[in-house]
Amino acid sequence: MLIMLAMARSQISHAAEQLAAAYGGLMDILLAFLDFLFGCHHNNLSRIFTLDGHTYRVCCDCGARYEYSLTTMSIERRLPMAPVLTSFRIA
Repeated sequence: MLIMLAMARSQISHAAEQLAAAYGGLMDILLAFLDFLFGCHHNNLSRIFTLDGHTYRVCCDCGARYEYSLTTMSIERRLPMAPVLTSFRIA
């Protein structure tokens, strides 16, 4: 009886993980679509910066950074955003 209960619990947790993964994928698609519709379109980019061996451009409206290639003279990829401080700690 205990073995059957453990197997059922394992199957339920596996199904819950699959559902969470599918829901997370759906949310990623929805957020990307809403960002495309209502988000920044990065039309106002800065000049090219090279600091510490990294070349990039920055969106002056939202702060998104893009890696820039000097060989192809084009944007390569979007760099990850720095984490936003969401809470303050008062000592």
